[in-house]
Amino acid sequence: MRRSVGFAFMVLVPFLAAVCLADESQTLTVSGKLIRVGKDSKIVDDATGTRTGDEQSREKIQDPSVVITQTYLNDKGIPVKTEVASASFKNGAVELQGLINKRACLLVSVNGVGEETLYLEAVAAPGDDLSFAVLDYVPPRRKDRILRVGESRMVEHSDGKFTIQGDLSSITDKDLSVATAEIRFMSETLPKGSATPASTSVLLDDGKFQFEGFVDEPTVVEVHVKVLNLREYWGVAHLVVEPNARIKISPSKTSSSYTRNKASELKATTEIVGSMHAELVESWQDSAVYLAKMDEYADSINSKEQEIPMHAEVDVEDSEKLRKVDPYEIFVELETIKHAVLSPIAKDLSDPMRALLAMELGAPESQQYEEWDRLAEVLDPDLVERRVKPRYSSRMKQRKSARNSKLVVKGKIAPEFSLSDLHGEEIELSGVLAENEVVLVDFWASWCGPCIETIPQLKELHADYKDKGFEIVFISIDAKYDDWKNESDKQELPWLNLGDLDGEFLAQTAVEYGVLSIPAKFVLSKSGEILQREVDTDRLKRLLVEQLDNESRK
Repeated sequence: MRRSVGFAFMVLVPFLAAVCLADESQTLTVSGKLIRVGKDSKIVDDATGTRTGDEQSREKIQDPSVVITQTYLNDKGIPVKTEVASASFKNGAVELQGLINKRACLLVSVNGVGEETLYLEAVAAPGDDLSFAVLDYVPPRRKDRILRVGESRMVEHSDGKFTIQGDLSSITDKDLSVATAEIRFMSETLPKGSATPASTSVLLDDGKFQFEGFVDEPTVVEVHVKVLNLREYWGVAHLVVEPNARIKISPSKTSSSYTRNKASELKATTEIVGSMHAELVESWQDSAVYLAKMDEYADSINSKEQEIPMHAEVDVEDSEKLRKVDPYEIFVELETIKHAVLSPIAKDLSDPMRALLAMELGAPESQQYEEWDRLAEVLDPDLVERRVKPRYSSRMKQRKSARNSKLVVKGKIAPEFSLSDLHGEEIELSGVLAENEVVLVDFWASWCGPCIETIPQLKELHADYKDKGFEIVFISIDAKYDDWKNESDKQELPWLNLGDLDGEFLAQTAVEYGVLSIPAKFVLSKSGEILQREVDTDRLKRLLVEQLDNESRK
């Protein structure tokens, strides 16, 4: 089975080594803090180690160790790795100092938090102050993380560098104390000479964050700000970055109040007049009609959240005002305003790059295969290969998955598949069905909290019914083999554990089953008939009693 290799790592290793060139010996200061986070995304222990809640947290504050190493090119052009500093956390905090005489490609390694070593890449110049945080989840149902705090830079000075600065400190009705900002490049492959930030995720610092990087061509980027529990907060900004771009992200009219497991819009503005971002994003986001509609949207959301109970005593006129509001209808109107700007640009092939960006930003034409075909005819072949073909393929898979979600249902025969386990052994669904009476096919991933939460209950059911003809087949849609393996080892899964790591939700098996979200559970009979789709553990237990428990058949 092909193992996925992280794109950022491939781009950064040669690039970072090349930019570590300054020659001025100064002190580098690195400070870190250990933050223990409970299952509700709230801080359990603060940086001093003082207990603030959650009796399930660890009884004793441990003292993890930190080692910082640097990599640079010597006079012969050979990468050299040396230790800069090392220390241990005390009461949840650590500060290290070391001398560097060249712009350094740093690797921060933390041991003693969980079972795995945590790594963080960063670029620093002599005299810099760096800050990082370790998120230690208790109980340990999530993977611990190490993140830069506030910013992720590439180099101090360089032509063509883009900067994205965010300030969400005005959002006061949401707890963003452990919120992260993540930058996502929509192009699967950036051109040679481009580079993503050293860390694509950072922990907000008093609501603020910053990313720096390089692009050789205008590129669509998304910035996601979220906490573990997306129902608490999740905001998204859409950007077009290009060489020398300076973009600021701030709350929109609705981004501080409406989440409910759905991304809220963040506002992105540029300092560069005449830029692609100004033309393709701000042209609708800052228009008077859009801003007025955003006011309506915010009012409708607030009214919906305050909607009165069905039997409450209230003035009839006020009741009608509240109940006739439908935020979704106003959301559709907002999308219409956006599309009215992007659609003509997408159709105007006199400037193919502008048209491509409009399509990538979600112009209605982006759903039509023939529009991508027309665009491919006028774009540079390299752009077609890197940005048109992957998007075209993704659209086809998305459509097929959406269609299959309505076809692969109760009463139908489940699609056959053949996938490898962690050791590379191929397992066919038909072979599993032949040896069992009831089979649960369960799509999951290492990053899926709800998936992992169901594992203890599934273990109980598996232990009770495996000798009566029940088997479970987990199918991971992780992007990386190591993520799949590490979480599988941690969970000690006692059943068949297969992987389809080629595209997450767009992996072939997930598409064939119409998986639009996870966990996605399919209960199959011996013949392959789907007995139930999207089943919870309580319903699964009842099905097993009905199908396998001898007492239920009497």
